[in-house]
Amino acid sequence: MPRPSPRDFCFLLSRFQLFCPPARARAVETMTLERTRSDLVNQAYALTPAEIVIMRETAPPRMPAPPPATLKGSVPETESRRT
Repeated sequence: MPRPSPRDFCFLLSRFQLFCPPARARAVETMTLERTRSDLVNQAYALTPAEIVIMRETAPPRMPAPPPATLKGSVPETESRRT
């Protein structure tokens, strides 16, 4: 594979500078909305500050999405049915 030229790096940098700020802004907005939603749920259940602390300390970690190969209808599963 040929080595990328400085021109290629300049192009990549320009794309990064174009798309990175909007992506970061959306990430900040998402976190703000998630915190707001969490606060509204806590208010709906009338949780006390002590209960919220206990809930956060004992919460399980978020699980990542399963790998694509384990999803129903994926290529390996479909091929295994044919045989």
